[in-house]
Amino acid sequence: MWPANPPQLMPTTMTDGRCLLVAPELLPITGESIHRCALVPERLSVAEMIGSDGCPCNSQNRPIAVIIDGRASPGTSERQLQQLISRAGSAEVAVVAVVDDLSSDISTAILGQGGHVVTPAEIESGRFGLLLRQLATAPGHLAASVQQPRPSVDCSPLAAMSDKTEVVQSLNHFAVELMNRVELPSLLQHIASETGSLTSADYAYVALVHETGEHLETVATSTDLAGLKSVRHKCGEGIGGQAWITGSTVCVSDYQSYPHRLPGLNNARQACSVPLKLGDEVVGIIGIMYESDDRNIEEQVELLEMFAPIASVAIENAKLHENTRTELARTQATSELCRAIYGSASFDRIIDEICITMIDAFDSSKVHIYKLEENNVFTPMAAWENTPDGNVRTVQSGSVTVATSVASWCIKHQQTGFIKRGVNDERESAEVHRVRAAWRLGSTLCVPLVHENKSWGVLFAHRSIDCSDFTVSERHYFELICAQISMALMRRELMEKVKYQAFHDSLTGLTNRNGFEGKLEESVKGNAGKADWFAVLFIDLDGFKNVNDSHGHTVGDKLLQQVAVMITSQLGAGDTLARMGGDEYAAIISTRTKRYDVLRIAQRINDSFSTRVSIGELQLDIGASIGVSFYPDDASSAEEVMKNADFAMYHAKGAEQGSVCVFNKWHLEVHEKRIRLESDLARAIESGEFQLHYQPKVHCYSGLVEGVEALIRWEHPTLGFIPPTEFIPVAENCGLIEVIGSWVIDEACRQIAELRRQGFKFSVAVNISARQFIVHNFVANVFGVIAKYNLPASAVQLEVTESVVMNDIEMVVKKLALLRNRGIKIAIDDFGTGYSSLQYLAELPLDILKIDKSFVDKLGSEPDEQLLVKTIVMMSGELDLETVAEGVETHFQRQKLESLGCDYIQGYYYSKPVPARELIAAVQRINQRGLSPQAA
Repeated sequence: MWPANPPQLMPTTMTDGRCLLVAPELLPITGESIHRCALVPERLSVAEMIGSDGCPCNSQNRPIAVIIDGRASPGTSERQLQQLISRAGSAEVAVVAVVDDLSSDISTAILGQGGHVVTPAEIESGRFGLLLRQLATAPGHLAASVQQPRPSVDCSPLAAMSDKTEVVQSLNHFAVELMNRVELPSLLQHIASETGSLTSADYAYVALVHETGEHLETVATSTDLAGLKSVRHKCGEGIGGQAWITGSTVCVSDYQSYPHRLPGLNNARQACSVPLKLGDEVVGIIGIMYESDDRNIEEQVELLEMFAPIASVAIENAKLHENTRTELARTQATSELCRAIYGSASFDRIIDEICITMIDAFDSSKVHIYKLEENNVFTPMAAWENTPDGNVRTVQSGSVTVATSVASWCIKHQQTGFIKRGVNDERESAEVHRVRAAWRLGSTLCVPLVHENKSWGVLFAHRSIDCSDFTVSERHYFELICAQISMALMRRELMEKVKYQAFHDSLTGLTNRNGFEGKLEESVKGNAGKADWFAVLFIDLDGFKNVNDSHGHTVGDKLLQQVAVMITSQLGAGDTLARMGGDEYAAIISTRTKRYDVLRIAQRINDSFSTRVSIGELQLDIGASIGVSFYPDDASSAEEVMKNADFAMYHAKGAEQGSVCVFNKWHLEVHEKRIRLESDLARAIESGEFQLHYQPKVHCYSGLVEGVEALIRWEHPTLGFIPPTEFIPVAENCGLIEVIGSWVIDEACRQIAELRRQGFKFSVAVNISARQFIVHNFVANVFGVIAKYNLPASAVQLEVTESVVMNDIEMVVKKLALLRNRGIKIAIDDFGTGYSSLQYLAELPLDILKIDKSFVDKLGSEPDEQLLVKTIVMMSGELDLETVAEGVETHFQRQKLESLGCDYIQGYYYSKPVPARELIAAVQRINQRGLSPQAA
């Protein structure tokens, strides 16, 4: 039923002077739709907008609709409702009621009188806005036209309608049908079918202006007629082309003699085309044809012109819906790509996925990605093309010179290059123009792959000449994806470098211990069940320590590099040489047929040291002790053959300088000595031979000590000082590392607790070995020690090596998380020298990344190392990790690390490791230096 009291109406005015009268309570839910339809509020009273008879009569602001609230309490009779609708109709004003139930009495009454009803849900969905557009463009015209005399010829279903109400109801029905169709192909087909039904035409069709704006293309027909399907009208061609160019209806009663008639459609006698417009722009046409002269096609013009604005708005709505879905799909695809770029283990696979997404989501016909190499040359990384059979990976061979394409401009300016369809861009060569024409390429985007001002390459995306240009929005998507590609390229390069360093010695470029052990395992497996054999040489330099002590590390490093060249020159192409660490080398000899040949190689290596080695102006005396072990005669495993070669080397070292020794069982005595060392280690724990030294960690910017690292020292009663590099591996092998590690944690916490009671509130970092970490009660033991000395958890840091990560990753993450959640900070020690752990950094609960001394040493001499340190610092920042540089010895290194953004410095530049009794003095000295205005 109708509301008891007549609704108060608030006017809103259209830009052409016409207005809507809106019940004030409806503005909160209808206001947005009204605004989108270019309707704005007009400050007029109800009395000014509605005459004394209760109907809108303001001639200056002629209303097009009255929007009332049909959800209020009942109280008005059917007669009052009829009177309201009748008065609105006489003033050519539509009535729209907002209702909760489309089957209610009010809804039935409104619809029965030619009005419109909408629900709140339909307002939210956009259908209400579509109705407003239709009322704004059609109803006034419609109301005026339906009052004119109707033709006497019964030429359409609507021709029999005797009054305005029937026409309004029918077109309103069609409008509702169109609003229910948001899928563009379905909508277009429905428009064509309804047009044919309304006009009883033999053929009805819809043609839209192509995305390129160059022609009309038939997109839907009422009948399956070959002559209509996919017909293209250039502007001015055919009856549709004439309607397009003039923006007016074109009606032809004798189509066969029509001068602009297109070939085909020989049965058509009469034709009419009505433009579909959005504002002043023609977006398409609706056309009908008759095969006989029995009907007068001109009598259908008025109806088509009433239907066209409704169809235009519906098409716009469907296109907006389609564009919204496209944008959503592109956003989702871009988001998924960005996640995949960092989650995929295969960079080549993700590059292919990027190309495929660029084709599928952005209507590209070809996508190419090139990497910029030296000498301004591009090498192809991936090339994909859209074909009738789907997306195909194409083969790109050779290289492309930057100067021949728009890529030159992109690289130079580090900006996206855009080429419009049909344009020979002056930034490209004539040869490229010919290629583009041959491939029928249209719009092109060339996006540079740039990260931190470094150009990695470019991405080319091409569209067919038959497609529109790339939009600004699409360019932004491409630039976002290319930024992620650039980051991925940087990440891959860094990972490859770190991975290379994990298996290669950074000083000599040789295989390192990890790589050598892997190759040794491969050699053993390759010889399984065969009569083949190979030999392992273990080479230790004689006199190297004296060179290092006398001439410094720089000369020592150059000597190690020269030795690598000398030994390599004596080996064959299939042999493997590795630097095992320090001044030790090892080789796998697998290309000889006689064992004597192996001994000759070993002797030639020794003979090469018979003359002094030249390092600059220095002439250095150096020798080598070489142990030889044969597989399978001397060993049954890779580990054993390696161990036996090591035994033999120690025996050679005990003989005269420059000896070569082949393994035999007597060399097991060396092993027995190591067993005695294990026994001494156990005694050292009980007798208190271990002590801790501490090396300060200094904040890079304040110059103040904020923590120390605890370093174990062993003073053997008879052998004297034994470095950790000698006894820690033995302790790990014999299982004593857990006991030693527990002692270190306990002693470090005890001494730091004492220092904190004296007012020194810095933290202590303790190294944790892999074997110690995997003990099941490790976490509980750490918590117990902290509680024992009443220390805050933040006073303790645990440093784990990359080898810890190679254990069960779930176990590692769980333990580290327990420690970190309690407040203990976790650091990765010697980053980049062990395993390639980049894949774990994002997963592990870490706080600190320690940059190994080997990287710090090369900061001034090797630009790549500086870039690597910079990249590690940058990556740490992205992962919210602090960085500590180890082994800093010079003022230059400290300044360089500070400029690269490193957080903390540790090394001899500030202090060597000192015992606890000397630590306070060392800290005070460093802090005084940091507080001094002249401090570096």
